[in-house]
Amino acid sequence: MNLCGRKKLMVEIIALMIVQAVMVIDIAWAAGIVTKQDKHTLSPALTINSNSIKNLFSSKPDTQKVTSLATVEHLQELTKTSITDYNTEEMRRFLQQSLPIEANVTNVQWKGVVLPPEAKQDSEDFRNAACVLNAGGILLGRTRRDDPNKMRVLLPRVAVPRKDSERRTSFIDLVIHEDWDKVTGKTPVFSGSDVPLVGDLNHIEREMLSPYDHDLISQLPETKKLGSLYIQLNEARVNNRKTQEHSPERLYWSNRIIQLEKEIEANTVIALEDARAVERDNGDPKDAKVHVYLTVVFEGHYYSAQTNHDTEKMITNINKRLGDITAEVDWQWSPLKKLINDGPCADQNIKNFVPFGNPAKGIWHAIYRPSSNESTVTRLAVSKEGLAGTWYDAGEFFSTPEGFWGGGSAFVAELPGGFEMMLIHSARGVENGQTGREKDYDLWMVIVDVKNPRRKFVTGPILKADQNRPFETDKRSWHPGAIYSCFAVLVNTRNSNDDQYEFDIDIYYSAADTAIVLAAVTVSMGINNGFLNNTAKVILNNKNLRKIGLNETSLQWKTVEQSI
Repeated sequence: MNLCGRKKLMVEIIALMIVQAVMVIDIAWAAGIVTKQDKHTLSPALTINSNSIKNLFSSKPDTQKVTSLATVEHLQELTKTSITDYNTEEMRRFLQQSLPIEANVTNVQWKGVVLPPEAKQDSEDFRNAACVLNAGGILLGRTRRDDPNKMRVLLPRVAVPRKDSERRTSFIDLVIHEDWDKVTGKTPVFSGSDVPLVGDLNHIEREMLSPYDHDLISQLPETKKLGSLYIQLNEARVNNRKTQEHSPERLYWSNRIIQLEKEIEANTVIALEDARAVERDNGDPKDAKVHVYLTVVFEGHYYSAQTNHDTEKMITNINKRLGDITAEVDWQWSPLKKLINDGPCADQNIKNFVPFGNPAKGIWHAIYRPSSNESTVTRLAVSKEGLAGTWYDAGEFFSTPEGFWGGGSAFVAELPGGFEMMLIHSARGVENGQTGREKDYDLWMVIVDVKNPRRKFVTGPILKADQNRPFETDKRSWHPGAIYSCFAVLVNTRNSNDDQYEFDIDIYYSAADTAIVLAAVTVSMGINNGFLNNTAKVILNNKNLRKIGLNETSLQWKTVEQSI
């Protein structure tokens, strides 16, 4: 047999192995059998392009056609072993992470400043003024299917100095951003020159979500401890006053007071950070709620928590304030609820909790980042009880290289084909920086299969800090080089044919933890619908498959793919 014949045979053998793996997974799915590792997320049937199989055995793999997170080096490593020793389990995992799409960013336009600092950047007041670290947000009214005029609601994190502490406390404001496509003025930057100010802002509520709002924080585990701790502290102070000075009893009660004060400090919320929002209903717009996911910060630890608000009541309150900024309104945010309470990361510091926008077969997915592994691993969470949870850990989602950290940034939108788009970020500190505050951040786009988010496509970096843009790398900013997003809006979708799309996206991001700015990004995405059919043809051309009863109707690639 010549070399071409041997290669063809190897391709057919691998194709047969893939089909057998498909059958095993489909049978396991039908029987409801899952492994402990995949107990919450069952992978769909394996898919593989016939060209991808050939590329695995090519001396020069076509990297432009590999639509997965796997590197060329990883593919080459997979194919070093002989057919008999082939690592089918690793190949199965690789294929499960592949999506039949190609996507890339075709345009990035910096539009201007949305929310500038509250003090002039070159003034003495700047370091003591409130600073805007980032802004989450929501396109409010999404569930009003007959209302095209949705409001862009920003949820900026505003940090202010704390007395007798280097750390700042932070609140979440509520701001309406109007006329976001228009340059409405100018704002000064460090150099003294002016840059575009885009849109108009209406500050609806200052400190809407506050660490000092007892009703909001009342159900957190730490808050529940505080009542008992304060009672014990008062008793200790009374007993301390009753003892003689310099006596052993006085020393005991003095130390006890110090201990209790430290415990109270450790269990007191000092900041609410990085709000992200999703608005959804249960099929009835009247049941719509705005779910906000944020980080609750204490001295020494932090974690992700969720609160929600009725959409119609929120719109009513906003409209009252738009008519009269002094109008009395009744915000009805639910008590904050800690999100991850079991699994391997329950006792770790947790942040960057970002839910996907839609469920699959009644299961919601989200990603979050625990502090283990130096914050290099972002994990998947699942909920069968809606966006409020209870949420459970479901294993690793992605990791960053050593020396970097990363996490979820913002859910963007659901896309055609059963996909969802979100922003993620990676970052690292900068050694030998001039200020000691420099960071190196970038933003990436990830597209996932809503039925199995482990199947994903990741673009290259779409935004990095740029010295030609204001604030982002200036050494007088809070954290030069840091860009961070909690909110993006799908503005427009263009469909040139059934398989090719372009998406216009507005991304709100923090420039060096100093100002909120706006960028417009265009993403091109192609769905390879021939991907599965080509694979079926390769398999059906092998006469040996007929011996195990496979035929065109039993493969039904698209049906299987769409039904899981």
